[in-house]
Order: sequence, then C-alpha cells, then structure tokens
Amino acid sequence: MKFRYTLFLILFISACGSSGNQVTDAPVTESAREVITEILKSNQESGAFQGTGTLTIETPEQGQRLNCRIFYNSNDTVKMEVNTGFGYGIINLWLTPDSIFISNRLSNQFISSTYRSDELVRLLHFPFKYTDIQTLFLGKVILNKSLQLSRVMNEPENFVYSYRGPEGSEKIWISKQLKKPTRIVRNNRRGEVLLDISFQRFKQVNEDQFAHQIQIYRPEQKEKLSLFFSQIGSYETKWLKIIIPEKMERVKL
Repeated sequence: MKFRYTLFLILFISACGSSGNQVTDAPVTESAREVITEILKSNQESGAFQGTGTLTIETPEQGQRLNCRIFYNSNDTVKMEVNTGFGYGIINLWLTPDSIFISNRLSNQFISSTYRSDELVRLLHFPFKYTDIQTLFLGKVILNKSLQLSRVMNEPENFVYSYRGPEGSEKIWISKQLKKPTRIVRNNRRGEVLLDISFQRFKQVNEDQFAHQIQIYRPEQKEKLSLFFSQIGSYETKWLKIIIPEKMERVKL
C-alpha cells in the first residue's frame, strides 16, 4: 500500500446530494441560536466508544474495500486498526490532539507527524487539524474562531448555518430532532468545495446518537471514501497506548 494511500485513510470521503426540501431564508431566530449553542456545548461531553465497520475508498487510480476497527477513549485519542487482508494489526493509526502515528507492518515503518507538517499537507493537498478528526469520528461541530455566522436557512428537518471568514466559508446542516450535524460543506476563499461531509443512519449508543454512515467527497481530487459502521458500542478504557514494534524503521514527517 502506498504511503499516500495509507494517509488517505485518515480522511473519510464520499459524495452526498443536496436536499430537495423546501428552503427558506430566516433570521437568526432564538430557536436557531439555541440549537447551535446546544451543539457547541455538547462537544465537551463525548464518551468513549468502539466500532467495527467497512471503509470503501475510491480514487481516480483505484478503489478498495477494507474492514476496520475504531476506538476512541475519553482522553482524546482515536485509534484505527485496518484489516488489509492479512488480519487486524497490520496497519494501525493513532490520532492525538497534536500528532499522527502510523504503524505499517507491510512496509515495516512507524510513521509520525504533526498536523503542521508541510509534507503531510502536500500529500493530502490541504491542511487539516485534530478538530477535523473530531468532526469525522465524533460528529462534533467545532468552528474556527475566525468564522462568523452570516445566514440561517430553515428546512423542514434542518437548520442550515452559513459561516464566513477570511480563509473561506462553511455551511452546516443541523437536524432539529437529533441536534446533530447531518452535513458539513467547507469551501476555500474562492468558493471552491474542499470537503463535503455527510452523516447518516443515526443510532443510539448509551445516551448519545452516533452516525453509522459517514461519507466525504473531495471534488477537486475526485476522491471518495465511505465508512459504514456495522456495530458501535461503549469502550471501557481511558487510555489507548501507542505501540512501536521492535526493529521497525521510524519515519518522521
């Protein structure tokens, strides 16, 4: 598996269509403001979980379907175990608030990087941060401080919040019933779509709702990836140890 292809597993990508529901412009009403305030407040309340699922990756060069296991602890670490056909544990990824670690037994390499790495940005074509990981895996809405709310649209099932800032814009669909994001579209300053993320098939896990289908699309790269969870449940640990196998080459980006 190519190095860039392994890194691509970090991001979840697949197309999602626009809503056909009637949309009306609305001022930032008190009810709309209360919903987004509740969403932002709930970001601090995520519990640990584990899930088993399938990754379907499509790029202009190739497509692949992989089984994976994902773990999240209450101490801000995400771990992904990818089954490449040789079993789990061949490729493992750890995502922490400041670093990425990849253990790849196929290449006999242990790769570490920070989100600020120029090499990582070059390989992925755009910068991303741990808050993006929280959005993808946990369904959190975490706004850049430079973004300002400019518009709210009222759909039958969603409030649609439009934010603008010096680096670009972001549009967020929030389910009125679930109080969860169902779609997030991120644009650069020229209005070009960088990421189009959707969250579907919500099911209750403990006292929270988790999307069992996460889809992302990067139109410029024509890259798509879907994560389908077949199972999500509670996870009874606060620590996810980062393990460096012996005699593995260490690579730092």
